[in-house]
Amino acid sequence: MEHFMSIAELEQFEDQMPRHPWLGCDHDISHYTIVPFNLYPVVRGWNIQECADPAKVIFGDPPKALQMLQSWLLFGTLESMIMIRFESQASIDVELDGFPCWRRLTPDGEMIDFRILTAFAEAWDT
Repeated sequence: MEHFMSIAELEQFEDQMPRHPWLGCDHDISHYTIVPFNLYPVVRGWNIQECADPAKVIFGDPPKALQMLQSWLLFGTLESMIMIRFESQASIDVELDGFPCWRRLTPDGEMIDFRILTAFAEAWDT
């Protein structure tokens, strides 16, 4: 049987866990619906050609492209699998519908809080 770390266990080891900065893609629930993986960037303004060849977008506007790719590969994947939104516009440590907010404000800036993966595992089990 697999064991996922509980929120308490994650908090215990939080200082030892790697952090990854959030690059800033707009992932706000008020603007976008949950869509299949391949449509995630389309509803956020990319066209089909950009989705088919993201390298052109990366070379044309690297910061904007990397923001979208980070959001698409993380949240586009998770949300399209379980059809549940991970809220972004919340203050630190807030729980929304039982899921912790994925955004953590740190002295180094906004970071992705990977405690959402525990919420993902629980949602997947259901």
